[in-house]
Amino acid sequence: MLKCQSIFNDLDVVPEVAGLHSALIAPCNMCPAATVAAREKKPFIQFFKSFLKSPPFVQYLRELQSQLGEKGLNTSVFMSNLYHQWFMCMWTSAHRKKLQEATKQHEAVIVLGCDSAT
Repeated sequence: MLKCQSIFNDLDVVPEVAGLHSALIAPCNMCPAATVAAREKKPFIQFFKSFLKSPPFVQYLRELQSQLGEKGLNTSVFMSNLYHQWFMCMWTSAHRKKLQEATKQHEAVIVLGCDSAT
C-alpha cells in the first residue's frame, strides 16, 4: 500500500523580499490549502458554501498579503479556477503562459506549494 502525504511547511519569506516593492503570490490549490485546513481543523472545501475555494486558505493568503503589506510590499495573488487543479498538479500551456505574463509585472514570485509546484 502506498501512502502519499503532502506537508506544507511555512517559511518566513519576509527577509527574502526585503527591499522589493512587489511580489506575485502563486499558490497551488491542493497541497497548501489542504495543509492549512487540516492544521486549523477546518473543512478544506464546502462545495455548497464555497465551491472550489478553501476558506481557511483564502484567509491564510489574506494574512500573508497583510503581513507583506506592512513591510511595504505590494502583492497580488495568481489564482487558478481550473477545476482539475484542485485535485492534481496539472497546468495547461495557456495557464502557464498567463502566469508567465503575470510575473513580468512583479519583482518577485512567492510560490506556495510542494516541490512539484516550485
